[in-house]
Amino acid sequence: MAEPLFVLADVEISEAALRRWLKSVPLSATAFDDWPGSVYRGDSGISKAATSADLSVADGLVAYCVDSFGLGDSHLHCHYDKQAKVLRFAVYFQYGDEAGVMESALSFCALLRGIAETYTAKTPSFIRLFDTGTDILCIEISQKASRIVPDPVNAQLSPEWFDEWIGQENFGDPDKLVDALFPPLARALKKQVALGALRASPQAPYDYDRFFWTDGEHVYGGSSDDPVVKNADPKTFRRVTPANAMDSAFYADACQIWYHQPMVDVVPVQSLESGASMQGWRPFSSDGEPLLRCGDTAWTVANMDYPDGGNIFGHADYPNGGNTKGNVRSVLRIIQAQGGVPVWEKIYNFEYLRPTQVEGASFVHVKDGLFEDDKSVYVQTDRGLIRMEGALPGMTTYLGGLCCNNGQFFRNGYAIKRQLDAAMLRYLGYDLYADNRHVYQLRDGSDDHEFSPDLHVLRDAEPADFRIMCALPNATISADTRHVWLNGEVIPGSTPEAVKFMGSFFWTDGNRVYNCEKLIQDADPTKFDVLADSDYARQGKVVYFRAERIPDADAASFVADGGTAAHDRHRRYEFERPVEW
Repeated sequence: MAEPLFVLADVEISEAALRRWLKSVPLSATAFDDWPGSVYRGDSGISKAATSADLSVADGLVAYCVDSFGLGDSHLHCHYDKQAKVLRFAVYFQYGDEAGVMESALSFCALLRGIAETYTAKTPSFIRLFDTGTDILCIEISQKASRIVPDPVNAQLSPEWFDEWIGQENFGDPDKLVDALFPPLARALKKQVALGALRASPQAPYDYDRFFWTDGEHVYGGSSDDPVVKNADPKTFRRVTPANAMDSAFYADACQIWYHQPMVDVVPVQSLESGASMQGWRPFSSDGEPLLRCGDTAWTVANMDYPDGGNIFGHADYPNGGNTKGNVRSVLRIIQAQGGVPVWEKIYNFEYLRPTQVEGASFVHVKDGLFEDDKSVYVQTDRGLIRMEGALPGMTTYLGGLCCNNGQFFRNGYAIKRQLDAAMLRYLGYDLYADNRHVYQLRDGSDDHEFSPDLHVLRDAEPADFRIMCALPNATISADTRHVWLNGEVIPGSTPEAVKFMGSFFWTDGNRVYNCEKLIQDADPTKFDVLADSDYARQGKVVYFRAERIPDADAASFVADGGTAAHDRHRRYEFERPVEW
């Protein structure tokens, strides 16, 4: 996964000097020959393109904001603190390793180096270029000069304003992007965005973002063979929620709302009445799904499993079932009954837009997936925006994967049916809980398409002595003084003293051998040998990869070369598969 990249500067400057800099011709990265080799990454680097003398620094900053406005993967902070007389400048690039991103970052560094011409402060200011781990570049600005600091200090503390900006809820919301700009820049940005569609023509089309554009007569975009967004008004069309990492977002004009899923197309959602209020969110930053409130209706992305199972990885019948004609018809009937809008028929579930009725005038985002209005509490989940029945605003607390409100426990918005004492329940870790009577494991189930979570009681477990021995992928091994449990089920005949862990993923209960949650058939813990802390093991003439035998492997010469690579005297192996020499 690409790491984000940041440019950060606190520059001591008067407002008059700041305005002069904004009106000046921007310096390009090619104006400086002291860039260190660390700024070159693959095909990223310093462009040889000349800077137009007709553009000012302000023009360049506004143009950048317009280009990135709809993408949601890079944002600009250019705010002037009048009291401190300091320019608070930052740029956030979500995908810092992509080609061209370092070039963009250097162009901002070059712009800022131009401040030296109007710089009058007695002490220097600094520009930092850094990623999540280290400082890549540090530039000192002084009167009439700027220079690269030879040895930038890694992991410097960032200023409080930067942490607040980068960590804000709903980061990327258009209104918040405008609020982070020096007022003259904000006004210029609003004007350019507003006039862009009005001035569009076939010869000079206007891009709303990288998916939609207009020639002044129609709005174009989407994934179908017909790129025209039917009945969309070019003058009022805009994106009304931040886009997520998959570029999904809601759009609207004066009369209609659409949802755009790039893997499918543009989907009409609902018509708009004159004066209807709208507000959009994208909780969980770019990994979240967009949510749009229109009046008293909140639209969220939801996924519905097909009715006969077979669509959940790890189940015995996976990957049976899926999007058969009967399953799709059944799901579409349920979506229609909810007032939902079908979006995407996927193989193992169906994506749709689910409406939830809310008190629109008081509906607010609290944190993460939690929303409230004056009467109710809601949580955004994979099943849509779910009202927590019986929950009261302002009372939600969290305990592991549960939330507690008004004496009830909830999982993803659905109440736990078991009666529990909120004051006594404690979280042990890895979906395990305990009170003075029982130990519980949180389990997600479904009942006729409705999510139905429960706290499963671990039979015979003693809460006072219960502990988690080890958590492996898909396997939690726990014990009290007498029993051992694997994923909440007691292992007959096993004692805590007999449990031993072998390598990273193998273990034994004294009688049997397991790889994570899977029992290895015919394995004898006294003869079983894990090879070099890998996924391979040997017992006599048999070689195992995880819980499965490798046919025809030569146990005598078998050597593990790493976690999933090995060889014997006949061949190499990747995972359990032989690879020719």
